[in-house]
Amino acid sequence: MKALRSINQLKSLIQCEIDTFFILTEAIHKIKDQNIQYQLTSFKQQCTESIRGSSELLKQLGGKPPQYDLDLKGYLMKYYVTIQGLISDTYTLKALRTNELWMLHFYKKALKLRYSQDLLAEIQMLYNRNQEYTHEINTYIQQLQENPKYS
Repeated sequence: MKALRSINQLKSLIQCEIDTFFILTEAIHKIKDQNIQYQLTSFKQQCTESIRGSSELLKQLGGKPPQYDLDLKGYLMKYYVTIQGLISDTYTLKALRTNELWMLHFYKKALKLRYSQDLLAEIQMLYNRNQEYTHEINTYIQQLQENPKYS
């Protein structure tokens, strides 16, 4: 039962990362500031690496990774980023921050559960990475507000 719960939890985390990959892709298309585009592309690459690593761990646990496609939450967030992108880079980043904050909440809840050390290490790594992303996104928002070239 514990193994099945671990598999399902990791599968959900991978789905969140897959959603984030597509959300980042949309944000990169909407952002006009090239420096921010570059940084988001770096985030997207790290997200891809996390999906691969988490998928390998899931396979080791006997699970099958989810399809590389958006789920309902992912579609909603992607369209939220699209709509906000019509307004400005600042709004695009705020939409992206909303996704990251949701992810942090999800990871924080997962860290409180009892899982294998490998799974907890993976969740902690994802949590830490998303904290860094959220901090960087907040920095970009502040920079755009101070220098409203694209905000």
